[in-house]
Amino acid sequence: VVLGADTVPSPIDEDRTVLLIDDEESIRTGMRELLQTWGYQVLTAGNIQEACTEVRRHAGVVDLVISDLRLANKEDGIGAIERVREAYGAPLPALLMTGDTSPEQVKRAHESGHRVLFKPVRTRDLHTVLRGIP
Repeated sequence: VVLGADTVPSPIDEDRTVLLIDDEESIRTGMRELLQTWGYQVLTAGNIQEACTEVRRHAGVVDLVISDLRLANKEDGIGAIERVREAYGAPLPALLMTGDTSPEQVKRAHESGHRVLFKPVRTRDLHTVLRGIP
């Protein structure tokens, strides 16, 4: 059997918790399933308020925030990450994902200081970035 180049990599052998923020439920569901196959516990939120609520409600450590850059109702991932960090009380590592390749949005994303992946995100690229986050 020959497997495609973009097969699902092996689990990341750590018990880590990720907060995933995306306003599209289908993306949250798909990403949650993928991240769980890699051994992550996944909290999901569709907006900033839900994200802050999830972080406050979660009894354990949150290791990483993954957010879409563009959220519904003019919210954005950069603001979402800042608010989640305030709610959590620590400077959590963060990853922005975006399908918006307009020069001003690309510049904003990179200037935010967060790691950035552009959609469509390849499974292997996501895995590599996540493995590199302490």
